[in-house]
Amino acid sequence: MIKKIHDELVCFAVSVMFYSRIPMPRIKNYKDDYARNSIRYFPLVGYIVSLISVFVFYLCNLVFSIELALLFSMISMILTTGAFHEDSFADFCDAFGGGYTKEKILDIMKDSTNGTYGTVGLIALLSCKFLLLREIGQDLIFVIIVGNVLPRINSVFLSKSLTYVSKKETAKSTAIVKTIGVDSVVIASLIAYSSLLLIDYKYIIPILVTQFISFFLFQSYVKKKIGGYTGDVLGALFQISELMFYLIYLVLKNADLFS
Repeated sequence: MIKKIHDELVCFAVSVMFYSRIPMPRIKNYKDDYARNSIRYFPLVGYIVSLISVFVFYLCNLVFSIELALLFSMISMILTTGAFHEDSFADFCDAFGGGYTKEKILDIMKDSTNGTYGTVGLIALLSCKFLLLREIGQDLIFVIIVGNVLPRINSVFLSKSLTYVSKKETAKSTAIVKTIGVDSVVIASLIAYSSLLLIDYKYIIPILVTQFISFFLFQSYVKKKIGGYTGDVLGALFQISELMFYLIYLVLKNADLFS
């Protein structure tokens, strides 16, 4: 029992180290299973990142306007994660925007430089996030938390439903994306869906429906293009799912105002 708890704590620490810049204690007797199982705590890392972000927002909003507070909040989130997911989204835009074959798409995703598609896509992504969050108003803090936790489950689902297609000898995330167990999917789902308790229960079903639709459309698209997924694809899906959550939440909130 003690060993099981220890292993789960190590998996969580590996997840924090992989998906953020938050320092963790050095891991002794490291095993590959720790990396493989760490994805189960991907949504939990979302809780940590979002709590840091809302704390920054709260402090800044005591002094600055809501726009500046939100901007600093978004910057803190990027710094906490090391722009890990934003970089993935930019690579995804470059690869799928400029690549016409599976081989070309995979080659472009391995290029560390950002092209036109990636730059424009990243600007559009961050601008849309800022403007959508600015419109949400008094529910903003809870929405930021849910938006950083719930959409992460889509990346877990994708890594379970498709095969990893990057060249294993050059992929830095190979250990993370080996066969993911059903137990990891269940744990990640419980963590991710727990965030829905923070929002109005009337919004839950529409939000889940749109998240599932986003997932299946994205899954179909990448499967057709490259036959599976890469680490950048997982990061891009999280970013797209997060943006869709903010959009649908705002639509539902405005519908309530005019009903």
